[in-house]
Amino acid sequence: MGRSDDNVTVSAGGKAVNDERVLKEGDAFLLESFNEIEFTAPDKYVQRVISYNSTFPDQGNDVSPMDYIQASFYQPILADMAISPLSPQAFSYYNFRYIGTTFQGNYTINKIEVIPRHSSQQLFAGTIFIIEDLWCLHSVDLTNENLAGKIRVRELYIPVQEEVWMPVSHQFDINLQILGIRADVGYVSSVKYLDVKPNDKLQKPQDLATGIAGRYQPDTALTKTTREINSILRKEELTNRDMVKLGKMLEKETKNTRRDSASNSLEIKDNTTHIVEPDAGRKDSTYWAEIRPIPLSDIELRSLEKSDSIKSEPAGIRETASDTASTTGGRKKTSKFRRGINHLLMGHTWSDTTGFSFTNGGLIDLQNLSFNTVDGFVYGIDFRINKRLKDRRSLAFYPDIRYAFSREKVIWRLNANYSIAGMKPKQFSIRAGMASKDIGTGGGINPLINSVASLLMEKNYLKLHESRYLTLGYETEIINGLKLEFNGGFENRKVLENNTSFSLINTSREYTSNLPENEYLASGSNIINFVADQKHLEFVTNVTFTPFRKYRVYGGNKVPQGSDWPTFMLTWKHGVNIFAQSSDEYRHFDMFRFEISQRRETGAFSELRWRVRTGGFADNRNISYFDFFHFNSQPIRLLIDDYDDAFVLPAYYSLSTP
Repeated sequence: MGRSDDNVTVSAGGKAVNDERVLKEGDAFLLESFNEIEFTAPDKYVQRVISYNSTFPDQGNDVSPMDYIQASFYQPILADMAISPLSPQAFSYYNFRYIGTTFQGNYTINKIEVIPRHSSQQLFAGTIFIIEDLWCLHSVDLTNENLAGKIRVRELYIPVQEEVWMPVSHQFDINLQILGIRADVGYVSSVKYLDVKPNDKLQKPQDLATGIAGRYQPDTALTKTTREINSILRKEELTNRDMVKLGKMLEKETKNTRRDSASNSLEIKDNTTHIVEPDAGRKDSTYWAEIRPIPLSDIELRSLEKSDSIKSEPAGIRETASDTASTTGGRKKTSKFRRGINHLLMGHTWSDTTGFSFTNGGLIDLQNLSFNTVDGFVYGIDFRINKRLKDRRSLAFYPDIRYAFSREKVIWRLNANYSIAGMKPKQFSIRAGMASKDIGTGGGINPLINSVASLLMEKNYLKLHESRYLTLGYETEIINGLKLEFNGGFENRKVLENNTSFSLINTSREYTSNLPENEYLASGSNIINFVADQKHLEFVTNVTFTPFRKYRVYGGNKVPQGSDWPTFMLTWKHGVNIFAQSSDEYRHFDMFRFEISQRRETGAFSELRWRVRTGGFADNRNISYFDFFHFNSQPIRLLIDDYDDAFVLPAYYSLSTP
């Protein structure tokens, strides 16, 4: 158990942002808190906020230094973004240079420079101090530079018990410079340990237990993993492979000391309990002056004085009913008219306390404007309507309406979901609309890229058909990791032609017809494969299974968190096509597909994704081109989406096959 005095100061500079509470250049904000924190290995925290003081607007009692306290250089990756110099893979990312030695009592402190092997936002540069023979941290002074700015971290460790060194001082200096905004953030924490109980189940490596190295005597009482750790540590020089192996074995040894129920559970529990004392936010200046480990700076004092003066003003002085822009109490208020125009153009979400929310997607959105040779210019707007109901139930509506100027058609979609959350979530869905859809469904070209290619180069890659559709769906989780999904739908497919030859730059090219290039559509091929007007019915069943999938529980609702195992998915689709031109009107087919996929993090800001997929038709003689297997062929190497399994091939739609 320990106590933490925390102080965060933010001073802002640069350009202010239009909002109801505008930050001005030079503004400074202060947050300080006094906390009692109890930690139980491996990851259980109880934080009790004894007092806090804040000049941040609308801070409330959301005061927690845990993000700073929990970050440790003994972890391979800090805050999911930077690689620690003590990581088992450290020698792959850093060079280390021995600078010299200092002495503190009976301890020898080695000063080591940390040098990144290459420029990266994931690496630190600076100095670490390591205690001889104990090989633990004495202090660190490291800097990380990333897109947001520069972060300097300084920590000091002291012995809280014999051979147990823990951090007592944290200092973070952050210089943020992003999107024209500059801010300096400082965090200082002083920690006092009231009670420390080491984990006696973790045995120290042999060399550490004996102190000065002597003749090695095997200890048959040690576990196999501990003996392997000692064997690696006895080497004169450790390779990268040794360090990686050592890190894995130390982690394994740590896990072996945990309770079986904790190590085998698939639920990832939030092991931080946050308790705020009733009078935590009502401490006076005398109280803070007595407990602060360091006095406030001039900037921090001015922030407190300004906050106290604003709090002491009557509410009527700070508020104004005027719709025009005005400045009161040092804060610029945006007029209701300007705010309304901004919400209309850029989009906004309105919500109330009953769980109802309405979102306007905004009139200015690149995704709402596109161009293709079938519809011409297309412009529209979308909305989102959500309503929370009782018993973890909710309703969601997603209407979308657009207008195709060359085709002179209104295009619309309506998606609606009725969800039942909990430990076995369920969802009912309905999809309906009249839209221009890509003839192939395996990836295709992004509408933005197609718009640019059409308008500037007269290349109309995207091929469209008119779809009037209605789909009903239901999905549920049977057991953890096993999900069933059923969909049934009707679609009226209509072949479309080009309706415009407009382009911004006239070239020697001409737009191609609105039919894909594919060998099955060539003259003399099976007429059933051709793109033709038809009605389509389908029934689809998906079974998805992820073994040993971990999850978190928030408010009684289960949220998946991934698995060390891949995901298996089996799909069966039964389709019926009704051709108006065919005497044999109803043509049935069955499609089966099986795939295995996985996504794994391989390091900071890096991951590995792989997928193996196979499938086929029970009888491929009745397959329309719409229902082919459509693969993601991409002749243009600029991809905005659908890049996971793209194939760089000369033409879109060329791989589609029955």
